[in-house]
Amino acid sequence: MYWEAVVANDSRFDGTFVLCVKTTGIYCRPTCCARLPLRKNVEFCTSPIDAEALGYRACKRCRPKLANDADPQMKLIVRACEVINSDEEILLDYLAIELNMSPSHL
Repeated sequence: MYWEAVVANDSRFDGTFVLCVKTTGIYCRPTCCARLPLRKNVEFCTSPIDAEALGYRACKRCRPKLANDADPQMKLIVRACEVINSDEEILLDYLAIELNMSPSHL
């Protein structure tokens, strides 16, 4: 999901995660206009703080530390995908508890 957002240059994901490029040691916003790196050279972090803890430095072009927070709905969707992908079978009630919402609203 993260890689598809980077390839699509999807601005809805700004503030949701950062793209870390292993070969350059730089992390960027998903919408950075820099050249698209090879997928094998990329890892993802949920925040600039996490990326910097791994030794990456901020891109001077897209300035990911200044990115606005992501749309709250998009953050919820990303979190739901992470929970779903972390388990083979997941019940709707469990997912609703993890996302702090009712099953019917989810």
